Amino acid sequence: MAPGDLLTLFAKNIRDARMQVGLTQGDLATRAGINQPYISTIESGAQNITAATAATLASALGLELCALLLKPMRVRQPRRPRS
Repeated sequence: MAPGDLLTLFAKNIRDARMQVGLTQGDLATRAGINQPYISTIESGAQNITAATAATLASALGLELCALLLKPMRVRQPRRPRS
């Protein structure tokens, strides 16, 4: 995976996780101890952040950092035998 792809994936996962738990960018910023405009640039994929900031955001969302670096899994339906 190219570094830019990882940044885009992380940005999407941060935004999706924040919305799933019902937080605004301001709420997440407060929990993480950073400012809201910084959250906005992270979620847009325009900000390359440190591992420490990534871990802080994950913790503020109640997640392990690795969860924010994973692609969503696609579950395939098992094939049915042909009749």
